[in-house]
Amino acid sequence: MTGNSRQRLLSVAAVACLALLVADRTILQPLLRSCRERSARIRVLEAELAQAEHLSGQAEAWQTRLQEFGANALPGGTSAAESVLITAARRWADKTRLQLSATRPRWTDADGDQPRIFELRITAAGTLEAVARFLYEVETSPMPLRVANLTIASTSSNPRHLTLTVDVCAVLWSPDTPAKGDAS
Repeated sequence: MTGNSRQRLLSVAAVACLALLVADRTILQPLLRSCRERSARIRVLEAELAQAEHLSGQAEAWQTRLQEFGANALPGGTSAAESVLITAARRWADKTRLQLSATRPRWTDADGDQPRIFELRITAAGTLEAVARFLYEVETSPMPLRVANLTIASTSSNPRHLTLTVDVCAVLWSPDTPAKGDAS
């Protein structure tokens, strides 16, 4: 090989290496970076899609639960709601052999889009077993109720005889009013 052809070969090799370097920096590196960014974006979107599918699957369960609450809720009228809950309290007391001494209804008026809340203060007396069974009946009732306050006391003369004071709260569901966030 002569010096001129060697020089030419080295020049072609240098130009080819320089062309490969320029192609790497201007074409290959941006393509690889774009591919990595798209892959990361796809992973994020797949995670969001999985979460959306999970929430979508739960929507039916929540809708069913809301319908059950509506079906088991107190009726719309004030006196009808009081009657249903007081009757239920008497039924629970009779079933558990708890001596019901007082029931005091109290209504909390609605504020803006907040529903009305009915609170029934129940005062009763009985054994520990009767009190526990009564509370079990309240908690397992199909009505959407909440025990707000609970006091259990005994007297020094008969420690087996307990006095129970419990505030049971219920939301007055109005079937005419759409739930918050409904577009209908």
